[in-house]
Amino acid sequence: GKAVTLKSAYAYRMPDPFEKSKQITRVVFADKVIDAAALKEASDRDEAIDTQLRGATRVDLNLEADGSVQNVNLHADGYSGSQSGSGWYTLTLKHNDDKRIEGSFHTNDEADQKIGHYYDLAFALDLPAAPAAGTALPPNGGDAGTAYIACLACLKMGDIALRPTLLSKN
Repeated sequence: GKAVTLKSAYAYRMPDPFEKSKQITRVVFADKVIDAAALKEASDRDEAIDTQLRGATRVDLNLEADGSVQNVNLHADGYSGSQSGSGWYTLTLKHNDDKRIEGSFHTNDEADQKIGHYYDLAFALDLPAAPAAGTALPPNGGDAGTAYIACLACLKMGDIALRPTLLSKN
């Protein structure tokens, strides 16, 4: 019943939770400041933003590649919920590509507006590049690859006595 000011926003691409071979864009609005610099370096931005915004009120817009809304997630005061479908909102995108997303999102249902449950969000955000993959392993996997291959060989032989020795070297 009270208005919440969502004073910070961040957008990023992530694997679609329903179809891992696809990407979605998640636009996160929060009543807590989002540390974009810390998220830029995170290998799992989704996990990092969950950690950063623990206890915050937040709204996540999950957008398909074509700009349609997959779902809207709300996290507030120990409550979390998700809504999908169409007709109850309007999403207008002015810009949507690999570098930037800009637009607005608002509730259409007048009954929701009257009881104070509605969204009126505007955003213009640059999308960060994919997180760094880290240092590549040398040919044949280096020491890590050698240990993995030796462990597989022991497991294939059924030699359980060698497993503690292999695991202690890592």
